[in-house]
Amino acid sequence: SGKKYEKKLSNGDQVALVKLTYICKDFHGTLHTDNEESLQLKFFPLDNLPELWQNQQEVFDDLLKFMKIKN
Repeated sequence: SGKKYEKKLSNGDQVALVKLTYICKDFHGTLHTDNEESLQLKFFPLDNLPELWQNQQEVFDDLLKFMKIKN
């Protein structure tokens, strides 16, 4: 969170975005969407992520730095 994640949308709404990252090392089951906002859910390896928006890329860059420090 922070000033760089505060946005004003085209309809005038103001939002404060919060980015969360979860690390999953062992998943069993099936991913399911439960509302009309999510079209698809999928896991990706960190070294083969799809194209991301800049602010999303920053979150993953921070995660990769954290993981290198931790290991």
